[in-house]
Amino acid sequence: MPRWFHEGLAMAAERTWGFEDQARLLQELTLVAPTTLDEVNALFEQGEGARIRAYTLAGAFVRDLMRQHGPSTPGDVLASMAGGASFENAFALAAGQSVADEESAFWNRHRLWTAWGRFLTTTTALWMGMTLLALAAFFRRRQKNAARRKRWEDEDNSRSGVE
Repeated sequence: MPRWFHEGLAMAAERTWGFEDQARLLQELTLVAPTTLDEVNALFEQGEGARIRAYTLAGAFVRDLMRQHGPSTPGDVLASMAGGASFENAFALAAGQSVADEESAFWNRHRLWTAWGRFLTTTTALWMGMTLLALAAFFRRRQKNAARRKRWEDEDNSRSGVE
């Protein structure tokens, strides 16, 4: 059994997916290129930062697997393996597709973050946002000034008409 599956399943069973986990996953999806499950396995053997990435991705993948194919999917994989099936065959039987296909599907389901997230964290996007904010402030100020001038004119007209 690959380590990503073992650790991801342990994370899914051990605790709920909290805000910190979601923030780490969002960081992985926006700032780092998609990582294969074989690469995730290798990350477990590296430094602390790499291990955190590995746990984040393994936990997210197993949770996504359970969300897409049902909460019993990991148990079905383990039951098939107990019956003598290899991990790859047990996974395909339980999930309805190979590990590689499910891995591609996982990254495709998160494509919004992997595509747009990288752009939104660039200096170009930052300057575009600041420019749009400045333009919005400029037009809002013009609207307020026009409303103030109209109110002054109405006050002047009402004073002139009363006197």
